[in-house]
This record gives sequence, structure tokens and C-alpha cells, in this order.
Amino acid sequence: MYEKNWESDPSGMFAWLVSQLQTAETAGERVWILGHMPMGASDAFHDASYYFDLIIQRFDATIAAVFYGHTHKDEFELSYSDYTNQDFSTATMMSYIAPALTPTSGNPTFRVYDVDPVTFGILDMTVYYADITSDTYQTNPTWEVLYSVKDTYGRLLGVTDTAAELTPAFWHNVTALFESDDAVFQEYIGRKTRNYDTSACTGTCKTAEICQLRAAQSQYNCVSVKPGINFKRDTTSGVVTAGECDGSQAIPVLSSIADLTGVQALQDALVSVLGSSILNTTVPSNYTVYGATI
Repeated sequence: MYEKNWESDPSGMFAWLVSQLQTAETAGERVWILGHMPMGASDAFHDASYYFDLIIQRFDATIAAVFYGHTHKDEFELSYSDYTNQDFSTATMMSYIAPALTPTSGNPTFRVYDVDPVTFGILDMTVYYADITSDTYQTNPTWEVLYSVKDTYGRLLGVTDTAAELTPAFWHNVTALFESDDAVFQEYIGRKTRNYDTSACTGTCKTAEICQLRAAQSQYNCVSVKPGINFKRDTTSGVVTAGECDGSQAIPVLSSIADLTGVQALQDALVSVLGSSILNTTVPSNYTVYGATI
């Protein structure tokens, strides 16, 4: 994750992307970019996020839209040509962040996009979900429409023409609508968790959420990074939770020994296997790891 000499373009990925986009631009083609982790997310390195967004800005006439997953939430990110003046006129790219079929943090959900066959621009998006509380969910789930963009937001913004693209300017105006109409914003929050968690998001929660929507560069997403190890814990059940896309099991293992009881249990286990002498082990001052003396 960290290197002494930081690579600005690991494995030449950005150079490759630029070459592909340049080829498409020269040929007069339009493209989509599909990725896993949103580059404006709090776990995206600022440098990489910045470089990627520069590429997006340069080829915004060629890229019809960007699509991500990772968060398992129904949300989006906007790129701006000027992040100090976030307005419909400076919004340049829309990144769609898809919800998930995984039922561990919400109802299983998928999207259907209406696409312009010539420009490849997105004309509308309809989200379908299956209610996991239904008696028939396990054997015969019923897929229902949760919402469509034009029915939900288009009618409020005067964009109802089926042939009209959902432009970055349109999506910025959606975020402005969130600021001015709290009822619309709270409905968005409910849909973000796939109609599963309807807890209200107000005050700083709302401000941070809208900030995140307007931040395709991670340095602008209003997330405060705190030093140390963060063990996310559900305090009501005592169950440790982690991101659904996290592959490592280190969080639940380490968090189980993150208190005095856990430390004592670990110590007892070591003694039972290795003997009590393990507690008196000291590290020599000249101990070497991979050629480095510590």
C-alpha cells in the first residue's frame, strides 16, 4: 500500500487509459468507463483520484458515463471543471454507483439503464428490488420497481422528455434539489440503502452526503480521516462489521482482541500452547527483519 518511491501511474494504467480514450476520440467514438471502486470514495488515494479525474476532464466529450460498484449503495459522484465553483455549468461527468444484489445490507437491487443508441448517453435509470422481508423471498422473490430517475427527479426539475439525456448538469441540479427540499433528500437516503434503512440524515450528515455526491476527486469528499485503527462495531449486537467488498478477515479477528478481555484470552491461548516462558520473551537489540536492523 505504501512505497518509499511512490508511483504516480502503477503498471501504466493511466497511460493505457489515455491511449484508449485518445483512440476513441480520434475515431469519433463515445465510450463508457467501468470500474469497481469509486475514485471519489474516502478510501481512494488523493493523487490517484486527482490524476484519474484529470483524464475524465480531458476526455469528457468522449466519455458518455462512468460506472462503479463497491459501496453496495445506490448513489453517484459528479466531476466538476472547477471544484471551488460547483454549479450545473461546471459539472462535467456523471459517475453512477450501483447498488448490489447482496442481501446483507439491504434489499437485493439491480438497475436498468435506458441508453441513447447514437450518443450512448444515459436517458433514464430504473431500479428494481426484491423485498427480503417477504414470505416468498427465499423461494420466489418478486422484483418491483423502486424508482426511476425521470419519474422521481425529472418531474421535479422539468426533465420528462424520454429522449433527454441525464447530463452532469441535471445531476448537479438533483443535488441542489436535495439542499432545498429535505423531503426529497430523505427519500434519496432511503433508496441509497435499497429501501432498507430509512433512518433520517440531517445536519452534518446531510451536508457531508451532498458533499460526497459532488466529489469525484477524493480530496473534496469532506471525509475526515482519523489516525489509528478503526474497528467498526455494531454496538447494539456486539457484532463486528466490515465493508462487503473487504476481502480480508483481519478486522473481525483483530477486533476480537481489541479490549482487555480479548488480550487476556490471547495471552492465555499462547501460554497453553507455547508455555509460560513465552511471556518473558524479549527481542534482541540487533534483531534483523529482511535485512533491516531494528
